[in-house]
Amino acid sequence: MNGRIPRFAAFFALLVYVWTSLAPAAWAQSPAPEEGGLVRLFSEDFGGATKGKYAAGEVRLDSGTWYLDDALLGKDDNPDGTQKDKRVGERSVRIRNSGKLEMRFDVDARGRVRVDVLHAMYGSDQGGRWRLEYSPDKGETWRALGEEVASGPDLALASFSLDLEGFVRFRVLKTDGSTDGKVRINVAEFAVYTGAPGENPPSFGPPGDGQDVPPRDPTAPDEGGASPPSGGNGDHPVKLHLIHTNDIHAKIGDFAKLARYVQDVRAHEPYTLFLDIGDQFSGDAVVDLPKGKPMVELMNAVGLDAMVVGNHDFDYGPEETQARRAESTYPWLAANVHVADPAATPLTPFVPYVVFRWDSAGRVERIVGNPGDHDRDFGRETSRLTVGVLAVTQAPPATAPKNVVGLEFEPYIPAIERYLWLRDRVDVLILATHVGYPDDRLLAEHFGPVFDLIAGAHSHTRLDKPVWVNGVPIVQTGAHLENVGHTVLTVDPGARRVIHVDGELVPLASLTEADPRIQEIVDRATADVRSFLEEVVGTSQRGLSQAGKTRGDTPLGNFWTDAMRFYLRDLDPAPDIAFMNGGGIRGDLAPGPITRGDLYRIEPFANQLTVIDLPGRALEEILRYSYTRDGRNTVDLQVSGMHYTLVTDAQGNLLDVHMEVGGKPVDPDRIYRVVVPDYIGTGGSGYPFPRLGEIRFTMVGLVTQALEEYARHLMDTRGSVDADKEGRIRIEVRVGAEEPDLVSVRAVREAPEGTLVRTRGVVTTPLGAWGGKGFYLQDDTGGIYVYQTNDEDFGPGDEVEVVGRTKVYNGELEIADPVRVTLVRRGAPLPAARVVAPTPEDLAAHQGELVRLEGVRIENLRQANKYGSFEFLAAGASGAGVLVRVDSRTGLDYTRFTEGLGFREGDVLDVVGIASVYNGTYQLKPRGAEDFVRRSAEVPAPPAPPVEESPPKEVPGGDLDAGVLPPPAAPPDQSPPPQEGPRERVAHLLDRLLARFMESFRLIFARLFVPVAPWFSFFAGGK
Repeated sequence: MNGRIPRFAAFFALLVYVWTSLAPAAWAQSPAPEEGGLVRLFSEDFGGATKGKYAAGEVRLDSGTWYLDDALLGKDDNPDGTQKDKRVGERSVRIRNSGKLEMRFDVDARGRVRVDVLHAMYGSDQGGRWRLEYSPDKGETWRALGEEVASGPDLALASFSLDLEGFVRFRVLKTDGSTDGKVRINVAEFAVYTGAPGENPPSFGPPGDGQDVPPRDPTAPDEGGASPPSGGNGDHPVKLHLIHTNDIHAKIGDFAKLARYVQDVRAHEPYTLFLDIGDQFSGDAVVDLPKGKPMVELMNAVGLDAMVVGNHDFDYGPEETQARRAESTYPWLAANVHVADPAATPLTPFVPYVVFRWDSAGRVERIVGNPGDHDRDFGRETSRLTVGVLAVTQAPPATAPKNVVGLEFEPYIPAIERYLWLRDRVDVLILATHVGYPDDRLLAEHFGPVFDLIAGAHSHTRLDKPVWVNGVPIVQTGAHLENVGHTVLTVDPGARRVIHVDGELVPLASLTEADPRIQEIVDRATADVRSFLEEVVGTSQRGLSQAGKTRGDTPLGNFWTDAMRFYLRDLDPAPDIAFMNGGGIRGDLAPGPITRGDLYRIEPFANQLTVIDLPGRALEEILRYSYTRDGRNTVDLQVSGMHYTLVTDAQGNLLDVHMEVGGKPVDPDRIYRVVVPDYIGTGGSGYPFPRLGEIRFTMVGLVTQALEEYARHLMDTRGSVDADKEGRIRIEVRVGAEEPDLVSVRAVREAPEGTLVRTRGVVTTPLGAWGGKGFYLQDDTGGIYVYQTNDEDFGPGDEVEVVGRTKVYNGELEIADPVRVTLVRRGAPLPAARVVAPTPEDLAAHQGELVRLEGVRIENLRQANKYGSFEFLAAGASGAGVLVRVDSRTGLDYTRFTEGLGFREGDVLDVVGIASVYNGTYQLKPRGAEDFVRRSAEVPAPPAPPVEESPPKEVPGGDLDAGVLPPPAAPPDQSPPPQEGPRERVAHLLDRLLARFMESFRLIFARLFVPVAPWFSFFAGGK
């Protein structure tokens, strides 16, 4: 031991001498800090990845999303930690062949931009040249910035300047023309600065501004005590962390995980907000039976900063809605909702906007706006940061009209325009909308970058990362608390404006830590209703399905409407007819015991039965409206006591309606008694019941009570709760009506969206593996998805003819809700799966078709959601790969795949599936266990870079596997790969800082102290 002390002391002394004397020379090669009026937007040293994890494609790093074309990212070291490849620097991008390194996120330039690139050749390579290019239109066109650059053996700094306003993207493009991978460029660091030259950026408010600002609400726990960032000139950009949820719909099972995640972010990030964008309620009896009280208690406990009022947040009625508002410690936002008649509603005016203001001490104040505010000073100039949130909700809202009596819902645009003065009063302006993704896009087109972010809801759209429309990023998390959104807005402290936006979705299933205090609230709320919900009310032998409800009657629809009439059988007169809108039926009943909880699951809206007297002629108008509303041309009303036929042409357009009650045609002059749920009975979804008939009874019982009573009656009289499809509703296509010409699937794919088409092909997948009763269809020219909900008597290997309109859904072309699907023949041969490379380009070329990936390796295997769906990266020999997603509805789930079939990380296999796409992410969708064939248990690692003395090796099959790997983006029922939490990011940052310190020290020795290198080995190794 004594022998080691002198060596360590000498090593330490030498370390101090070298660092203090010579470190400035080494650091001079790194991208320079802020100077003059320039502020650093970001610096990326590619330390967030290793070569074994990422290859060519889109990659999410700490600074944002990058695109690598024919490049390798990270490092590849020996097991003992010694350097294996010939990189220059600890981690880097190696650009080979004719590849490029491109930013996929956009920076907001304000006058002057400087880009610093730390570059070198890769090992002993020679002749590598490159140039920096920029794109002002997000990658549509590229322009050279500066002259071509030649890299040498040592790290060198290349700086480029550009005068530009607005969004800009950059890329490093290799220009030497080499195509064999033997000439490679090594990029070790990349930094971007922006600002107006000659200005020194001010801080976010001077310390000690003397204002008495209340701290964060005590109900919003900030465990961990994050310190506020320092003020003073030269501050780095400030990052606002927005945690957001939407359309939770009373699903609180994972709320304790959400709470812990919010706490962790707040503990590490002083500028953090937690917003909910609406529809907290309606969807689970645990929350709905006590009229939303558990949800409010949970949101108070976690410290929600504000919520947007969603349409279903009115569902409990105005008295309960006002009571929940009074219990909330956070404001309910809706700038376009006004109390038009205070005498008709207990609801008080909603808050149009809220401003959050961080003072010089880092404390945050919540300033609640007032309806009619035309201007207001929030102390922006003396604050560190001010954030405004303006909100609008669906107009009119999809809730029972009785819930919003006395309220007026204003169109979105004029409501928003009244508060645009906020733009000049805050640093960050967020538009929070519960209107749906299509309308979010329209608002972005209309207002442009007036808003720094649109946080959306209502349409249950899952956006795995921000989607940019007209310079505005839009985010939304999906629904049912499957994900929590985490969006980061970077603010320039000088210009006081947002210069960068990035974000991700964090699946709740990927989180492991939960707040026990919050879990106690969840458990108590569940226990309060458990015995009530677990009571069995009947048993079904066959189950009750709603499949096919847009094309005719269904077993569940018939049971449901029969229950409504049965419940009111003692009325005088009793109802002749019952109608139930299809949108109010929210699930199936499986074979087996039926609990009261099952009934609340399929009817979560607490609809009341309403009795209306209608003349026969009004029934025809109602049925016409139900089929044609919003241009849908689909069945909506399930029925009891009536048979009706909708006569259409070949295009699905309604021509006539035939109705029978008691086997006789409906008399247009007779008055019929009809029972409906109060949602449509009071005009919901535009139904004209109040205008056409006389409402005789309201609030005569809950729909769930009717379902329960009828289920018990069936058990007593028949022994089971079952029903059949009876033909109560039929669609008849008029004979001789003109149909579109029969065309190939390729022609269908080339037709404009919305075209009525007729095509024929072989069914290649089971029905319903990806929602409804949909299936994939393929002929000799291509394949396509057909989305429909009917229980059809066909499956894989059957040839069918389909008539319907094309539609793009989440980026994938499909034939949606076809007018008809006709069986042509059974036993047709299935198309052979085409062998393709594991690249998005190959999958894009064969969309909707059966394809095969051969010899791919399983990487990043993980369960994607609580139902057992799973995903992995299918990596080829070069490391390039594509995403494989397996939906548990195929019959194969994560447990069976890993335990039953024994597949694991690193296995090599052949996999067959459908080439598909979801919001720009190309993926393979296998049909079940039979689509996987194991090749080997060995892991074929990507080819390693050559050793120092040997010439670079060719990569066998490299051209086949080279491609782009998009970031994971999941279909609606699945979750993206787990992301690092705040703690992991901090730990990795410390690792990177230590690695950069040691790398700088190594470079100093390597270049300036070569003669004493043996001494360095002696000191470092203790030998």
